[in-house]
Amino acid sequence: MIDVSLGIAPDMLVWPGNPGVELEANQRIANGDEANVSELRIGTHTGTHVDPPAHFVEGAPAIDRVPLEALIGPATVSDLRSARGPIGAAALDGLGLAERVERLLLRTDNSELWRSPRPIEFPGDYACLSPEGARRIVEHCADHR
Repeated sequence: MIDVSLGIAPDMLVWPGNPGVELEANQRIANGDEANVSELRIGTHTGTHVDPPAHFVEGAPAIDRVPLEALIGPATVSDLRSARGPIGAAALDGLGLAERVERLLLRTDNSELWRSPRPIEFPGDYACLSPEGARRIVEHCADHR
């Protein structure tokens, strides 16, 4: 099993307009408290996350309705490190995916942003799925829903 999750930190990059990461000490042993406890405030679009259907479709299922089994298991990893900006259907068609793909991970250069000093502004060429790209993946993986 490979965990592809990113760490969460107050200085991490967040999508434009989304809330930043706030981490605040709530209780501290050094102050006489029984335990060290912190409070974390983030937006649901922070770091490594899954966009549930409700993220884009009003009234669609929220993340608590996405079965965990859908997120764990064998996956096809496609190299899109050259992608800049929204990833459309044409870029996905060029991947030569096998007929049956149960889970698809897209490897982009975005990962490098997390390993470098944090940019002041969100990069305009951040690789992300366009609505057409998302539809193409749904069409391609329709047998696996």
